[in-house]
Amino acid sequence: MFRSTQCLRRVRALSTSTAAPHEGQTTRRIGTVLFGGVAAGTGCLCAWQLNRYGWKVNLIAERTAKLNEPPVSLAPEPAEFTHVALAGEFDHGAQQLLGPRSPPPGVLEQRAGAPATGWDVLTPLACADGRRVLVNRGWVPREAVDAVGRPAGAQAVRGVVRRGEPPNKYVKTNGDGGRWMWLDLPTIARAARCDDAAVVYALADGGETREREAAWPLCRTRTSFLDFYVMPSTHLVYAATWGSLAAIGVVLTRMRFR
Repeated sequence: MFRSTQCLRRVRALSTSTAAPHEGQTTRRIGTVLFGGVAAGTGCLCAWQLNRYGWKVNLIAERTAKLNEPPVSLAPEPAEFTHVALAGEFDHGAQQLLGPRSPPPGVLEQRAGAPATGWDVLTPLACADGRRVLVNRGWVPREAVDAVGRPAGAQAVRGVVRRGEPPNKYVKTNGDGGRWMWLDLPTIARAARCDDAAVVYALADGGETREREAAWPLCRTRTSFLDFYVMPSTHLVYAATWGSLAAIGVVLTRMRFR
């Protein structure tokens, strides 16, 4: 009982508005600077997350507008996320596989019971103007690679332009068996004998002509290009967390050192 009373008194002493008698002005100033600096740092993190939230919202709005524009012809140096229309014949003999990787958002909804890992199917499209454009025809489960459809003849493709992926220093891009770990566009395009300006991701609502409806691979949806590892709502949660910590830090600093 005596020890409990002592602990309670110490807690009250720490939370009192008056500094302990043995503390001098220098000690209180140092404490105020240190604890106030922590509160200021968390406040800056809150502001940074709010800035990231605004940037992400604007980015999604801009990307949505580009994806909803009518398709255009593929330019020699196309901008990312441009909605384009292509026509030509697929060269299935030069097909490449990218992965293994998880299916993009919205893909599993197109096929019930699909597994969690697979490949992106990259196939050159020989266009009428002589260009060979690398087309990401969609995602296929690892065990269903042999079931990928191979439509012959003239094909119409509508899709979204991407310019590759950042280098991955942890994996080698060797292309053994036509399989690649990350989208090293110049290297893959060279292996597929394609232009390396862009890869076109076929859309589910206007992608390649299919020989049968149930054929693999499954094309991406437009909304899959609006999915980020950190969504705007998550930035708000982070901002609220850092903001709360900053406010608590300010209150405790004033209580302890004023």
